[in-house]
Amino acid sequence: MFVSGEGQNSDGTAFVKYKRIDEYWYRVMQITDTRGDAKYQSLGFIVKIALSLAHGQADVERGFSTNKQILDNRTVLGEKALHGLRTVKEVVRKYDSINCKQSHHKKSDNDIP
Repeated sequence: MFVSGEGQNSDGTAFVKYKRIDEYWYRVMQITDTRGDAKYQSLGFIVKIALSLAHGQADVERGFSTNKQILDNRTVLGEKALHGLRTVKEVVRKYDSINCKQSHHKKSDNDIP
């Protein structure tokens, strides 16, 4: 997000108007030189790469959550067993995601969380 404007509401409170950052870069990439060629070709390539990078910690947090679910009520669990359980859980999650997309399958209470 980037700031596209600031101001005050009728009650005197300040506000900031934001726009999506990809909209900004799209407009920048539309700028042409006098011959009609893209003015910032190299910059456009770099921006596309930067905007496609993951910018969150969701996978890491999901891993911690998975560990917690697996380790609840299993205080004596070896590293290999933990790794095996995580692998199985991840495969089931991915398979279920693919299966849901293909058949619009709805999870029941008996499905693995």
